[in-house]
Order: sequence, then structure tokens, then C-alpha cells
Amino acid sequence: MKSAKQLYGWMLALALLGLVSCGEDLQKKVKELHYEVIGLHDEVMPKICYIELYKAELDSSYADSLEATAPANTYKTLQAELTEAEASMTEWMQKFQPPAAGDDVEKALGYLNKELVRVNGVKSKIETAIKNAQQRIPLSPEKLKACETRQAHSQQP
Repeated sequence: MKSAKQLYGWMLALALLGLVSCGEDLQKKVKELHYEVIGLHDEVMPKICYIELYKAELDSSYADSLEATAPANTYKTLQAELTEAEASMTEWMQKFQPPAAGDDVEKALGYLNKELVRVNGVKSKIETAIKNAQQRIPLSPEKLKACETRQAHSQQP
């Protein structure tokens, strides 16, 4: 009888240890996914500098020359695309709520996976807007250097 109780006790202990281990693995996945989401944000956020530069160029006298040499809606299309890309980052940052330590792990994983998709969408919008603006709006090397410097500083630990 004593050995059956001991066996049962050991089985229960092993089962609890397995649950704790599994929970720790899921917590680790939550942490890793959170870092991935934030890392993607940190990669894309400095590119807002380019968005701002292109928007400023569009707002300056360059808009007149663009209108003269391109279809009538090019200026408005580029302006809208740049504005939407910048707004998508702002909206994502305002809505992002990192999971708290006591949150349900499965819900946290689901939320972070959705946020990873959303922030990838933001990245895509920003990169597309910048690419389209680069094709139409030349920026001076000094202005480009300022953004590159800003980007390099933001990626330092």
C-alpha cells in the first residue's frame, strides 16, 4: 500500500512538474514574440524620418514642379500614401497593449501574433510609401544623411 501511495505521489509530482515546465515554455514564447513585435516596430519607426522628409518636400515648392511634370493626381496620391503610412504607425503604437505578467498565456500568444501581423502591415505601408516617393521626389544628400544618422542612433543598444 505504501509503495502505491509513493508511486501515486511521484506521478502527481511529475505531472505538476510537466505542467509548470509547459507553462514556462509558453511564457518564454510570449516573451520572445513580444520582443519580435517590438523589434519590428523599432526597425520601422526610424523610417518615419523619410516619410516626414518626403511630406515636407511635397508641401514645399517641389509640389508645383511635380504637378507640372506628372499626372495631376500624383501629388495627392503620394501625399495621401505618405500620410496614411505615418498614421498607421501612430495608430498601431496607440493601440498596442503589451500583455501583463499575469495575463492568460494562450490569449497573450494570440494577441501578439495578431500584433505581429499588424506591425508587418505597418512596415509594408511605410516601405511602399517611401519607395514610391523616392521614385518621384529627389532628396538632397544632406537630408538623406540626417535620416540615416537618426536611424543608426535608434538601432544602437
